[in-house]
Amino acid sequence: MTTEQEEKFVFLKLYNGEQVMGEKVFENNELITVESPFLIRLIPRLEPQGLVEQITSGPYCQFTEEKTFSFMKKDLLFSKPLHSFMIPVYLKMSLDQGDQETIQFRGNREEEIEEDLDDQLIVMNSNDTLH
Repeated sequence: MTTEQEEKFVFLKLYNGEQVMGEKVFENNELITVESPFLIRLIPRLEPQGLVEQITSGPYCQFTEEKTFSFMKKDLLFSKPLHSFMIPVYLKMSLDQGDQETIQFRGNREEEIEEDLDDQLIVMNSNDTLH
């Protein structure tokens, strides 16, 4: 995947606290439009070793079949390119949700995405960081 393709994937932090990742399809001075966004939530849990955060995600709005959402830039704390490490995770979540547009964008690369994700999870699980 080229750098230009990677920059289409964005992470948005909204002033209301929501965190969203998705594929940017349009941007101007007033808004940013994202396709197939996922809402990211951090849920605190008390474990024997102390307080940890569990990361969960799901479709931004499960109550509609629409896949494209626009966010006013005045409502964004920031908009950043999604870390390249997270792109296979996002694509895997899109596959799991049966998002046909995202699947077509990838050219049906499901096996390659699975391998990329497996490689990255091995690296992530090999350190002492709590996830």
